[in-house]
Amino acid sequence: MPRERYYLAGLLLALFVVAFASRLGDTTGWEFVEPLTMLAVCVVLTWIFPEPFRGLGWDARALKWMAIAVAALCVIWTLGFWIWNSHSTQIQWGWRLVLHFLFLAVISPWFEEKVLRHLLLGSILKVARPFVSIIFVSVLFALAHKGMFSWALIASLVLCLMRVKLDAKTIHCVVVHGLVNSYVFALYVTT
Repeated sequence: MPRERYYLAGLLLALFVVAFASRLGDTTGWEFVEPLTMLAVCVVLTWIFPEPFRGLGWDARALKWMAIAVAALCVIWTLGFWIWNSHSTQIQWGWRLVLHFLFLAVISPWFEEKVLRHLLLGSILKVARPFVSIIFVSVLFALAHKGMFSWALIASLVLCLMRVKLDAKTIHCVVVHGLVNSYVFALYVTT
Protein backbone atom coordinates (compact mmCIF):
# COMPACT_ATOMS: atom_id res chain seq x y z
CA MET A 1 0.00 0.00 0.00
CA PRO A 2 1.61 3.32 -1.05
CA ARG A 3 2.41 5.71 1.76
CA GLU A 4 1.23 8.66 -0.34
CA ARG A 5 -2.31 7.68 0.65
CA TYR A 6 -1.47 8.75 4.19
CA TYR A 7 0.12 12.11 3.44
CA LEU A 8 -2.87 14.12 4.65
CA ALA A 9 -3.19 12.05 7.82
CA GLY A 10 0.51 12.59 8.55
CA LEU A 11 0.16 16.31 7.87
CA LEU A 12 -2.87 16.71 10.15
CA LEU A 13 -1.29 14.69 12.94
CA ALA A 14 1.93 16.70 12.66
CA LEU A 15 0.03 20.00 12.83
CA PHE A 16 -1.98 18.79 15.83
CA VAL A 17 1.13 17.67 17.73
CA VAL A 18 2.97 20.94 17.06
CA ALA A 19 -0.10 23.04 17.99
CA PHE A 20 -0.41 21.07 21.23
CA ALA A 21 3.28 21.59 21.97
CA SER A 22 2.97 25.30 21.23
CA ARG A 23 0.06 25.57 23.66
CA LEU A 24 2.00 23.59 26.23
CA GLY A 25 4.96 25.92 25.81
CA ASP A 26 2.71 28.94 26.26
CA THR A 27 1.19 27.60 29.47
CA THR A 28 4.45 26.37 31.01
CA GLY A 29 6.60 29.28 29.86
CA TRP A 30 9.21 27.00 28.31
CA GLU A 31 9.87 28.64 24.96
CA PHE A 32 11.64 25.73 23.26
CA VAL A 33 8.87 23.11 23.54
CA GLU A 34 7.55 23.94 20.07
CA PRO A 35 10.90 23.86 18.21
CA LEU A 36 11.95 20.61 19.87
CA THR A 37 8.57 19.08 19.03
CA MET A 38 8.88 20.28 15.44
CA LEU A 39 12.31 18.66 15.24
CA ALA A 40 10.95 15.36 16.58
CA VAL A 41 8.00 15.52 14.17
CA CYS A 42 10.39 16.15 11.25
CA VAL A 43 12.48 13.11 12.15
CA VAL A 44 9.38 10.91 12.41
CA LEU A 45 7.82 12.23 9.19
CA THR A 46 11.09 11.77 7.31
CA TRP A 47 11.26 8.18 8.54
CA ILE A 48 7.59 7.40 7.76
CA PHE A 49 7.45 9.28 4.44
CA PRO A 50 10.86 8.94 2.80
CA GLU A 51 11.42 10.34 -0.65
CA PRO A 52 12.99 8.43 -3.52
CA PHE A 53 16.59 9.25 -4.31
CA ARG A 54 15.82 10.15 -7.88
CA GLY A 55 14.91 13.71 -8.64
CA LEU A 56 16.92 16.91 -8.71
CA GLY A 57 20.07 15.34 -7.28
CA TRP A 58 23.18 17.27 -6.26
CA ASP A 59 25.00 17.83 -9.54
CA ALA A 60 26.03 21.20 -10.99
CA ARG A 61 22.57 21.74 -12.48
CA ALA A 62 20.87 21.23 -9.12
CA LEU A 63 23.30 23.50 -7.29
CA LYS A 64 22.86 26.17 -9.97
CA TRP A 65 19.06 26.18 -9.60
CA MET A 66 19.28 26.17 -5.82
CA ALA A 67 21.74 29.10 -5.90
CA ILE A 68 19.46 31.00 -8.29
CA ALA A 69 16.49 30.44 -5.98
CA VAL A 70 18.43 31.59 -2.90
CA ALA A 71 19.86 34.64 -4.66
CA ALA A 72 16.49 35.63 -6.15
CA LEU A 73 14.68 35.31 -2.83
CA CYS A 74 17.39 37.25 -0.99
CA VAL A 75 17.24 40.04 -3.58
CA ILE A 76 13.43 40.12 -3.41
CA TRP A 77 13.56 40.27 0.39
CA THR A 78 16.16 43.05 0.37
CA LEU A 79 14.60 45.20 -2.35
CA GLY A 80 10.97 44.45 -1.66
CA PHE A 81 10.78 44.27 2.09
CA TRP A 82 13.99 45.23 3.88
CA ILE A 83 15.02 48.62 2.52
CA TRP A 84 11.52 50.11 2.70
CA ASN A 85 10.99 49.44 6.39
CA SER A 86 12.65 50.73 9.51
CA HIS A 87 14.36 48.17 11.71
CA SER A 88 15.14 48.32 15.37
CA THR A 89 16.22 45.11 16.98
CA GLN A 90 17.86 44.54 20.28
CA ILE A 91 19.69 41.28 19.94
CA GLN A 92 20.92 39.64 23.10
CA TRP A 93 23.90 37.51 22.21
CA GLY A 94 24.09 34.12 23.87
CA TRP A 95 22.91 30.55 23.66
CA ARG A 96 19.27 31.61 23.09
CA LEU A 97 20.34 33.42 19.93
CA VAL A 98 22.03 30.24 18.69
CA LEU A 99 18.86 28.24 19.39
CA HIS A 100 16.71 30.81 17.60
CA PHE A 101 19.09 30.67 14.63
CA LEU A 102 18.87 26.85 14.54
CA PHE A 103 15.10 27.11 14.66
CA LEU A 104 14.97 29.61 11.78
CA ALA A 105 17.69 28.04 9.64
CA VAL A 106 17.02 24.32 10.14
CA ILE A 107 14.00 23.23 12.16
CA SER A 108 11.34 25.58 10.79
CA PRO A 109 12.38 25.11 7.14
CA TRP A 110 12.53 21.33 7.58
CA PHE A 111 9.08 21.24 9.19
CA GLU A 112 7.48 23.56 6.64
CA GLU A 113 9.04 21.83 3.66
CA LYS A 114 8.13 18.36 4.87
CA VAL A 115 4.57 19.20 5.89
CA LEU A 116 3.58 21.71 3.23
CA ARG A 117 5.62 21.08 0.15
CA HIS A 118 6.07 17.34 0.51
CA LEU A 119 2.91 16.05 2.19
CA LEU A 120 0.33 18.71 1.30
CA LEU A 121 1.58 19.58 -2.19
CA GLY A 122 2.11 15.88 -2.90
CA SER A 123 -1.50 15.15 -1.88
CA ILE A 124 -3.02 17.99 -3.85
CA LEU A 125 -1.03 17.18 -6.98
CA LYS A 126 -2.85 13.83 -7.07
CA VAL A 127 -6.22 15.54 -7.54
CA ALA A 128 -5.51 18.98 -9.03
CA ARG A 129 -3.39 20.53 -11.74
CA PRO A 130 0.09 21.69 -10.74
CA PHE A 131 -0.79 25.39 -11.10
CA VAL A 132 -3.79 25.06 -8.75
CA SER A 133 -1.80 22.94 -6.30
CA ILE A 134 1.08 25.43 -6.18
CA ILE A 135 -1.25 28.40 -5.67
CA PHE A 136 -3.25 26.60 -2.96
CA VAL A 137 -0.19 25.56 -0.95
CA SER A 138 1.44 28.96 -1.37
CA VAL A 139 -1.65 30.84 -0.19
CA LEU A 140 -1.91 28.56 2.87
CA PHE A 141 1.77 29.12 3.61
CA ALA A 142 1.34 32.88 3.24
CA LEU A 143 -1.74 32.93 5.50
CA ALA A 144 0.25 31.14 8.20
CA HIS A 145 2.90 33.88 8.10
CA LYS A 146 0.90 36.73 9.58
CA GLY A 147 2.07 40.16 8.53
CA MET A 148 4.35 38.68 5.85
CA PHE A 149 1.74 37.48 3.36
CA SER A 150 3.36 38.86 0.19
CA TRP A 151 6.84 37.66 1.09
CA ALA A 152 5.67 34.20 2.18
CA LEU A 153 3.59 33.85 -0.97
CA ILE A 154 6.57 34.64 -3.22
CA ALA A 155 8.91 32.33 -1.29
CA SER A 156 6.39 29.49 -1.37
CA LEU A 157 5.76 29.90 -5.09
CA VAL A 158 9.51 29.54 -5.73
CA LEU A 159 9.82 26.48 -3.48
CA CYS A 160 6.71 24.81 -4.91
CA LEU A 161 7.95 25.44 -8.44
CA MET A 162 11.27 23.82 -7.48
CA ARG A 163 9.39 20.72 -6.34
CA VAL A 164 7.09 20.52 -9.34
CA LYS A 165 9.32 21.69 -12.21
CA LEU A 166 12.75 20.54 -11.02
CA ASP A 167 11.65 17.49 -8.98
CA ALA A 168 13.39 18.96 -5.93
CA LYS A 169 13.11 16.91 -2.78
CA THR A 170 12.48 18.13 0.75
CA ILE A 171 16.21 18.45 1.46
CA HIS A 172 16.73 20.74 -1.56
CA CYS A 173 13.92 23.00 -0.44
CA VAL A 174 15.15 22.93 3.17
CA VAL A 175 18.59 24.10 2.03
CA VAL A 176 17.12 26.97 -0.02
CA HIS A 177 14.59 27.91 2.68
CA GLY A 178 17.22 27.69 5.43
CA LEU A 179 19.76 29.81 3.54
CA VAL A 180 17.18 32.50 2.86
CA ASN A 181 16.07 32.47 6.52
CA SER A 182 19.75 32.69 7.54
CA TYR A 183 20.21 35.73 5.31
CA VAL A 184 17.18 37.46 6.83
CA PHE A 185 18.36 36.53 10.33
CA ALA A 186 21.81 37.98 9.57
CA LEU A 187 20.22 41.24 8.39
CA TYR A 188 18.42 41.62 11.71
CA VAL A 189 21.40 40.58 13.83
CA THR A 190 23.76 43.03 12.12
CA THR A 191 21.50 46.08 12.43
